[in-house]
Amino acid sequence: TKYHHHHKSIEDGHYDEEEAIAESQLQIEIQTLSSQLSIYLTSTQRKLSRLIRRGKAGGNSSDDLIPQTWTIVRKKLEELGISYTTNWAKTNVVHTTVGNENGNLQRSGGSGFGIVADIGSGSSPCVLLFFDMGADGTHTAMGLGAAAVLKQMESSLQGTVRLLFQPSAEASVAGDNFETKKMVNEGALHMEPKVEAAYGVYVSHALHSGSIGSRPGIILGSAKHFTVTISSVVVSWNDTAAVSQSAADPILASSSMVMSLQTIMEPTSKFETFTKTGFVSVTRVVAGDNLEGIKPKTVTLVGILHALDTETLILLQKQVKNIVVSLSKVHGCHSTIEFTKEKYPPTMNDPALYSFSETIAATVSRNGRVVNVQPTVGAECFSFVAEKIPSTLFLLGQGSDEQDQSVIDGSSGNDNFMSIESKLFQLNDNILVRGVELHTTLALFTLKMLLSKAAAAIEDARIKEPRVY
Repeated sequence: TKYHHHHKSIEDGHYDEEEAIAESQLQIEIQTLSSQLSIYLTSTQRKLSRLIRRGKAGGNSSDDLIPQTWTIVRKKLEELGISYTTNWAKTNVVHTTVGNENGNLQRSGGSGFGIVADIGSGSSPCVLLFFDMGADGTHTAMGLGAAAVLKQMESSLQGTVRLLFQPSAEASVAGDNFETKKMVNEGALHMEPKVEAAYGVYVSHALHSGSIGSRPGIILGSAKHFTVTISSVVVSWNDTAAVSQSAADPILASSSMVMSLQTIMEPTSKFETFTKTGFVSVTRVVAGDNLEGIKPKTVTLVGILHALDTETLILLQKQVKNIVVSLSKVHGCHSTIEFTKEKYPPTMNDPALYSFSETIAATVSRNGRVVNVQPTVGAECFSFVAEKIPSTLFLLGQGSDEQDQSVIDGSSGNDNFMSIESKLFQLNDNILVRGVELHTTLALFTLKMLLSKAAAAIEDARIKEPRVY
């Protein structure tokens, strides 16, 4: 698929002054409507953030919080006059078609907590905007803001904008329960009107506030989780820590494994060479449900593999398995290792769509350009969308006002601006309006481009059609 610049150049003789004026007016309208939502966006994000943080502080898992977040999103959509449907089997999909006429609800059985809303004419072309309902509510608030702006502009939309809210990624991965992939498999992208292009926007603490970053090709890596269970070869389960010779020690074996697994790639070089390799992180160790002074029967390690490409991920998986097997033998223990059946594929920005949308995003960016960032091994759910249709992921800066870091390396350069996954994350409220403007601008200008492309294809077919005399 070829995408073209949304402005016609003066040099090629196709510059359309009226079209340029119309595009400028459209951008002003989007900016004005987005700015009017400032208080709404801040209050919505803070409500979601308080819910999520209070729930986690009370020991609730992300699974426990998803229904509560879902309820808030449903209520906000109802307030905006946007219909929605629920219960697409177990795929966590909710779908709505809201057009110029009466809304067309499409339902299917089951249960789930994803939300999808179509806003516009209900016809092709269709552009998708992706939002994650996890983290601290920032992306969700931006999605609701975009819904509000699009709803106000709905009567003038020629085509459809599909908003996809996926449940918290935090709850899905470790449980091998990939909601976004399930939503895709159930037809969230390919139901009529079929999605032709998709965008995701993630908040980044490594870019200064209001700037926008991205790159063509791979922007985020691939990931896969694993679980290792280490058991002692039992001689006597009355074995105390003081009598170490009667049974192998799974604590010692697991400690050795952690040290070896973590150094498959040295932590000190993790951000220097991540574009060429991957690394392994052990993120949880569970052991010792016996009395103090008694060796545990088993130790469980949970971890994740990160790589920029699938080939490296497969290599890491083999290395992890070899280390676990060999160290189990060394320490006289029995071990099993399980990898999640699913994995996150690399997030790939379609080069042609990126070339088109980069210019659009630059008009929203604080500094009038899109920062060319380096790829990072962090994996995201948007990859399942980008795997199926032309897509582009943008990073919206929320860090300090210092100079941009050209490499998204996991550090902000400012301790006051932490990653959105951190408990210490503090949102810069000013980026909410810019996020809504970015989503809406990308969607509407892409609709215009797709309409123009379709019209050109029809004209080409007419010209090539043989004449009958």
